[in-house]
Amino acid sequence: MASRGTDQKGKRRPPRWAALLVGGALGLVVLAIGLYGFYTVSYRDQVFPRVTAAGIPLGGKTVTSAALAIAERTDAFSESTIRFQVDGEAVTFSVADVAPSYDPDATAAAALAVGRSGNAWADVVRRVRGLIVPVDVPLAVTFDEAQLTAFVDGLSTKYDTPEQNAHVAITEDDVLIIEPEQNGQRFDRGALTSTLTTALETATAPEGLVFPLHTSVATVTRAHVERLLPTIERVVSEPLKLTYDGGTVTAARDIIADWVTVTTGATSRPKSSVDGFYERIGAPELAYDQAAILAYLTTISEKVNQDPIDAKLTIKDGKATVFQASQDGRTLNEAEGVTRIVSVLESRATATATPSTVVELPITASKAQVTSATIEQLGIQELIGTATTDFSGSPSNRVHNITTGTKYLNGLLVKPGAEFSAVKALGSVDAAAGYLPELVIKENRTIPEYGGGLCQVSTTVFRSALNAGLKITERRNHSYRVSYYEKDGDGNNIGPGLDATVYLPKPDFKFQNDTPGWILVQGSVTGNKVTFELYGTKDGRVATIDGPHTLSTTPAPPDVYETSNELAAGEVKQIEKPHVGARTTATYKVTRNGQTLYEQTFTSSYKALPARFLKGPDAAPPAEASEPVAEPAPEATPTETTESPSA
Repeated sequence: MASRGTDQKGKRRPPRWAALLVGGALGLVVLAIGLYGFYTVSYRDQVFPRVTAAGIPLGGKTVTSAALAIAERTDAFSESTIRFQVDGEAVTFSVADVAPSYDPDATAAAALAVGRSGNAWADVVRRVRGLIVPVDVPLAVTFDEAQLTAFVDGLSTKYDTPEQNAHVAITEDDVLIIEPEQNGQRFDRGALTSTLTTALETATAPEGLVFPLHTSVATVTRAHVERLLPTIERVVSEPLKLTYDGGTVTAARDIIADWVTVTTGATSRPKSSVDGFYERIGAPELAYDQAAILAYLTTISEKVNQDPIDAKLTIKDGKATVFQASQDGRTLNEAEGVTRIVSVLESRATATATPSTVVELPITASKAQVTSATIEQLGIQELIGTATTDFSGSPSNRVHNITTGTKYLNGLLVKPGAEFSAVKALGSVDAAAGYLPELVIKENRTIPEYGGGLCQVSTTVFRSALNAGLKITERRNHSYRVSYYEKDGDGNNIGPGLDATVYLPKPDFKFQNDTPGWILVQGSVTGNKVTFELYGTKDGRVATIDGPHTLSTTPAPPDVYETSNELAAGEVKQIEKPHVGARTTATYKVTRNGQTLYEQTFTSSYKALPARFLKGPDAAPPAEASEPVAEPAPEATPTETTESPSA
């Protein structure tokens, strides 16, 4: 018979309490697993408890309902204002001014992702810990930081008074004096920027914000400057003659005095006391305001600097020759100039001999690319494209402007790979450039402007570039049909669609020189015709133009009458003729050895233009509308980017 506490084989059985303990522990584990599983399933499609977004409670919400709760806060905040005080004055910041863009869906998705990282153990810890410790996810938001900076900058301009260090100056009587220091006042712009940024990131408007002005202490005092006054007197004792190739500029004593500064050795450091942001530290040292010297040299460089001018060429006996010589350029090396000036001033500060009075400014020469010696290297061998247009019937001022514009383009060179710009090549279009006023269409009105007629020039260059097989990189048709551009050079009608308008600064006409050599532009006016010839190197390309073809037309709108007190009663005067609108297309294709280099389609849309009349008081308009005619329209000037120009 076995004894108690042992089995039949003599082994002892565990005590009952141990079995109960193990069973209880296993039960707790099973219960915890069950509760965790129930918890996880219960929030399967919901944000876990105690998860917020910028303080917005999202626990128990689906992604959709969480996004709605977030949007409710952010939408209201985006239209709100933040009020605070600067130096006792009320200031309002409009949140909309920085264009905040909140993404409630992304924020809600981030909240739902809390405890769902995909790492099982990490998710268990996060979900259990989240029952005790709340989790706040940031709002997904972007805003215009530049606008926020501009807002704070504006407040700084209004409220801040920068401190001014003591410095020397030369009076009108040529006397050296010391201007005393002046403390300034500033508000803490860093704190304001941080506060507004936090408000935007949390979609919460803070209240009771106050930003007082604090004293900003000058770091250089009169006493500092007085200690260096003997040295400063030597530095500013004589004017400086700044010489360069072909000229001299004198920097007077007052200018030199503006370059002299005094520092306190080390830079100023923050001061924690409430009466100021900065404190004075260090011993005084003489220094030179290199930024001020550089600014002075920049004004000189405007007179000194000259771009190299390439030789102007012409074709004579089938060969390119120089008719205007080249000119080398020069550039003032401003940075090196500053170094040389500072070196002379430093020598004055330490030397006991007569101070140096001359600084030779460093000049860098730049050679012209096109000279009489380089003509043979340009590849200007033959005519590659030409075009002629007829401007018969043009007023005298228009003829003058066409001739003037042609002269500016004549002899122009376009190097390989470069882009020709008609606007850049023509330069300023004003009286100083030799242009005369001529009628233009501007905002549906005819008014005189300088340069009317230059579209005849750009259109002719456009057609010569087409005939040369060059790539057109920018071209725009006129707003209205102009009969000058609906004929070829022989007076044959080709219809609308091969015109190119220009007006400073836009629109422009451009082509790219993708040929092996330079291109020489030759322009001439003979009688009522303008011709442009392009000389360069042929590379076997062939250009074809299909069109222009008129796709549709639009009748002229009803006549327009305006009352003018300058006309007699009953008198009627026509100031603009009607024009039919049209849509056209032309296809331009360039091939070489059977391969297509490029193909471009020029689609043009021309507005219908009504006839316009001035009538005296009580004058009745004619019973019949005027008929559209084929007479030339005046040069048109585009003034709205939404409207095609006409010329």
